[in-house]
Amino acid sequence: MTAIEVRGLKPLWHSAPLVSNANNFEVVGEYLITGYGFTDEPDFLYLLRRRDGEAVGKIPLKSGPDYIIRQGDRLYVRTYNTDYIFQLLQSVE
Repeated sequence: MTAIEVRGLKPLWHSAPLVSNANNFEVVGEYLITGYGFTDEPDFLYLLRRRDGEAVGKIPLKSGPDYIIRQGDRLYVRTYNTDYIFQLLQSVE
C-alpha cells in the first residue's frame, strides 16, 4: 500500500510488501484493513495505521481475501473458499 499526497502526487508512505492484493480495502477510523493471499503463501487480513502504513495487527485466513466490506460494526471478508464476519470494536488508544 502507498499513501499519496493528492495535491503534489508525492508518496507519503509505503507499507511493508505483501500486505494488500485483495480487490479493495476498508478505512476504519485511524486504520486501513487490507488483505493479502497467494497460492502456497500464508493468507492474512492486516490492520495498517493510516498515518504511516505500519502493520499493527494481522489475522490468519484460510485462503486469500477477495473482498473486504464494512457494514456498521461488522467486517465481512470474502476469500476464495471461506466467508468471515468480524465484529469491529472501538479502540481505546
